[in-house]
Amino acid sequence: MTLNARGIVGACAALFVLMLSGCTPVPATIHFPDGSVTVESLDTVPVPTVQVVDKNGQPIEPTPFVTWSASPADVVTIDGNNIVPGQNGEGVLRASVGEISGETSITVAVPTLADKLMATESLVDAMALLRPELADSFDDLDPGTVMLALWAANNLTWADVNVTSDETSYKLVQKDSTAQRGKRLCIRGSIIQIEKAADGLFEGLMFDGYNDIYKFYAVKDTGTLVQGNWGRFCGVVTGKYSYSNSGGGTSHAVSIVGMYDLLSNK
Repeated sequence: MTLNARGIVGACAALFVLMLSGCTPVPATIHFPDGSVTVESLDTVPVPTVQVVDKNGQPIEPTPFVTWSASPADVVTIDGNNIVPGQNGEGVLRASVGEISGETSITVAVPTLADKLMATESLVDAMALLRPELADSFDDLDPGTVMLALWAANNLTWADVNVTSDETSYKLVQKDSTAQRGKRLCIRGSIIQIEKAADGLFEGLMFDGYNDIYKFYAVKDTGTLVQGNWGRFCGVVTGKYSYSNSGGGTSHAVSIVGMYDLLSNK
């Protein structure tokens, strides 16, 4: 058989295509170079980088098209090439190229309010976190006030609450507690009740010289103060506190978190 120039070129081209088709890399394994994934917010984030390798362990470049899936759906889902966290928990991310797939673990660990609060050192920052959680209450203190008290037991200082001029008053709190939350004042009066709530934390009631009642959470030291003693207490207002009294009616107080004016607290 005789080949002219055109035939030779055509034969060579066919051979070249055949060689290329025979050398096309075939995906064998999918690796996650960065290992497991941890997400610390509920914001959408990109999927991690993957490496697709052939049967010889050689990376395939450019990376073939990868499809993604995840489970369980209540913890994490996929939107295109983005991870959509749902709630705290453990899950699995899967990357697939044709019939080949690989997976890695994913942890959704969004810090809770308590986590954020306990990592906060200043009163200003603590109130910024807790203000939306504070509420007026009846008989039981609201959870926001309890959280502030627990934070204060470890972090509050006398300088935080010892104001030279009160920023609010009993009457202003009773008028509009929302507007007065987070403001500071100092009160002088008689201790109606005081008892230990936790280590470094006491709760009770005070009655000032204007017949106003305060529900207090006292942190740090309370010294020898007991029921019937007079004392000076400075703190942060958290709202209104109403409770059933011994006469069958309802008494109205201001809830406040702070400490007594004692040398040991300064």
